[in-house]
Amino acid sequence: MSQIMELKFTSKSLQRQSRKCENEEKAEKLKIKKAMEKGNVDGARIYAENAIRNRTK
Repeated sequence: MSQIMELKFTSKSLQRQSRKCENEEKAEKLKIKKAMEKGNVDGARIYAENAIRNRTK
């Protein structure tokens, strides 16, 4: 019985982490857009790397 509870807890924890990474990825994409509008290519590249990193987590 305790294994079932542990699996449920782990599942919820992973779902929470997944949502967090998705939100962080969206935030980085907005930063990319703003940086590109300002002509800050290097900054946009860094934000893109962060977005990719959040996608692969």
